[in-house]
Amino acid sequence: MIYGETTDKFTIFTSCDPVYLKEHAKGLVTSCALNKNNVHIHVTNPKDYDLKYLEYLQAGYNILCPELCMTYSYDTIDLKNYNKEQRKTFYACNRFIVGPEVIKGNCLLLDVDCFIMEHIDPIDADIGLYLRNDKYPEWGGLAGKIAAGSVYCDYNHLDFLVYTKDFIESNKMLWFVDQVALLKAFEHYTNKKYYFFDNKYLDWDFKPNTKIWTGKGTRKSLNAIYGAKHKEFKRKFPLKDQDHLN
Repeated sequence: MIYGETTDKFTIFTSCDPVYLKEHAKGLVTSCALNKNNVHIHVTNPKDYDLKYLEYLQAGYNILCPELCMTYSYDTIDLKNYNKEQRKTFYACNRFIVGPEVIKGNCLLLDVDCFIMEHIDPIDADIGLYLRNDKYPEWGGLAGKIAAGSVYCDYNHLDFLVYTKDFIESNKMLWFVDQVALLKAFEHYTNKKYYFFDNKYLDWDFKPNTKIWTGKGTRKSLNAIYGAKHKEFKRKFPLKDQDHLN
């Protein structure tokens, strides 16, 4: 069962485990608030102190951007039969698994290690995807066709996410299953209106005048530009770290 609340307004939607919640969510939340975007965070398997941390993030967001909202949801899933790599894959895919149940309006699904660098508006399309042509050997070469880091979904076309979720859940929990699932949904729904992102929209080289920075792979820990921006957003968060413990 999923608990929590969301909004029917256009929102940035992400999902993570408790570790990534603490490591990355403050940067995303602050960047959303400063750039006037709603944001929703789903956390799987939180402890009570993780829920307190979500309340703390929400309180800080409300100070920075009282006219909009940060919402959150959570659930508990038994992952004891998954090995370490399968758990990593599950959490990477989880926004596509929980999205169809949680989402109530148009949304942009992102990784939690993203920063919103300027205001994001809804897209004039049913679905937005980042097409690629990378030569990954996984999944028979299908894994490099679509990047899962940024997916837009109009609420009236939530069937695209349902198809993606069903593909993920009906296959083995192997790395890149989310990207293959998005490709299969894209190939299935040929009659939808698509928008295709480029590296000016979703940027993992952290260039100026791009819309979203994503901490792809090791960049989140090794890239000095990303690291400096992460520290900047955390400094701009209006509450002290210990405030969620009170």
